[in-house]
Amino acid sequence: MKVNNISNLYRASNIALKCYYYLMESRENHFEAPANEPLTTREEIDFLRDYAENFGAIKAHAAANFVNFPNLNIRTDEEFESPAKKHRRERTVDERKELESNAELGTFEYKTAKFLAHQYKKSLDRALAEEVIQEADVQINVIDGDERKLLSYEEYVARLEEDTAGLQIVGLFANIVGDEAEGANILLRNDIDALQMHGTGEVKHQCGHNVHSGWALSNLDGIIEYKKKFGNLPFKQIVFVGESNEEGNTAAAYRDAPVEMIKSGFLEKYGAMDYVI
Repeated sequence: MKVNNISNLYRASNIALKCYYYLMESRENHFEAPANEPLTTREEIDFLRDYAENFGAIKAHAAANFVNFPNLNIRTDEEFESPAKKHRRERTVDERKELESNAELGTFEYKTAKFLAHQYKKSLDRALAEEVIQEADVQINVIDGDERKLLSYEEYVARLEEDTAGLQIVGLFANIVGDEAEGANILLRNDIDALQMHGTGEVKHQCGHNVHSGWALSNLDGIIEYKKKFGNLPFKQIVFVGESNEEGNTAAAYRDAPVEMIKSGFLEKYGAMDYVI
């Protein structure tokens, strides 16, 4: 079975699976699964299934059939969960609820950016300390008055402690450098802003951006666990991008967050992307 464009596979799956299929077949922009030869090892499939179950990934059935894995049976029953998997699931739910309780309009996601950056940094710092990965960082992209800035987590927290006058969020970035210098550069994006409800004026995550962000955090942890288990991250780099103002808040100082990211030096820092997910 031949897949001419790997994005077709992404569309057949959900975000919980995207990175892991890519990790297994990162060197090709198309791949083929011969009838008598598995696309990946059984161990890798089990790893993938474990993470798919963690998010209740019913759509994984479609992905499994799409790449000719008829035996990739996805269970979502909590009774099958290991303690580690249960912990991951509960943490993902807690993160989603935390984001939901602090919903903020585009460019003013001060608490959201702080929470996400802290969670990214916590996972990356642990992986760096354990020497699972060798290079990673977290940056918050802001417009501060008339200046575009890339701030470290510590710089961002210090800026919030002053006040938020003139400060608008563009996005936040967390990257993991992989083990293949000639491999692909991957961008995995999620939105972080919420919506203002007509009539009540209440700000809520009615578009599910809190879920986007929870998936992104869990994918980061999954990639770190993949490295622990298989010893190699077959890509050059993955950059997680939390994009502000996807909903188009009219009070924003800018109209297009990706353009602002580029103006702020994203390409100079991380390079051009081969895949955007």
